[in-house]
Amino acid sequence: MELRNCPQCGKVFARISRDLCPDCIAQEDKIIKQIQQYLDENTNATISDINEGTGIPVDKIIVLLQEGRLITRENSGLLKCERCGKPIPRGRFCGECGKTLARLLSSSQEDSGPKVYVREYHRKLKR
Repeated sequence: MELRNCPQCGKVFARISRDLCPDCIAQEDKIIKQIQQYLDENTNATISDINEGTGIPVDKIIVLLQEGRLITRENSGLLKCERCGKPIPRGRFCGECGKTLARLLSSSQEDSGPKVYVREYHRKLKR
């Protein structure tokens, strides 16, 4: 059993499956239900509408959408790809941009030459 501090409230808790304490999980579940109910009643709502209608901070709404913890219509337009601006149902990037970024990342790792790891570097400095 791993003990951690809850990133939201700071309480120590035994981590089982999520990085939040049981109280914050319950609070987050309540927030999700509140947003979901608002979305069910207001199908064309924007993130600003959800914020105004529920009082839940915009950044919290965005994180829950990106994590796919809210059920939205496929083309709701609540989230946009951070690279091209296309509407997406969850995450930060559309499929096309995600593939492009993964390809760019893998090619840059191949071209970067030998890898220097921080621990190895510090060990060599101490010698």
